[in-house]
Amino acid sequence: MQKLINKLLEGNRLSLITGAYSILVTILFLMPGSDIPGVEIPFIDKWVHIGLFLALSLLWTLLLDRKDLAYTKAMVLLFLLLLFYGMVIELIQHTLLPTRTADPWDVLANTIGILLGIWMGRRLGQTKGLKV
Repeated sequence: MQKLINKLLEGNRLSLITGAYSILVTILFLMPGSDIPGVEIPFIDKWVHIGLFLALSLLWTLLLDRKDLAYTKAMVLLFLLLLFYGMVIELIQHTLLPTRTADPWDVLANTIGILLGIWMGRRLGQTKGLKV
């Protein structure tokens, strides 16, 4: 598994994966509500938000770490940018998408996902010996 992850982190692959995933997440959040399949699991929407933002922040954490930026400043900026991104998505859903609504609990779920992703990205980079 470690070799596979190192392979994905080589060259520009991580940049391409991170960029593509960022675009995919944006598309998913801007889809009309009627296009989203309904699942009867309590709080599934919040778990989806946590998962999407966890993966988003994990990828960005690994990417930024590879660029040798000052860690603390980069992670604070990443957290703030992703938090702002999540809030803008909620605002767009509320104002421009008639089949979607804004939910402050989504922002909380996004925040949890962001924090977990940054934490996991740093742990992955430090404890697994990845070349990030």
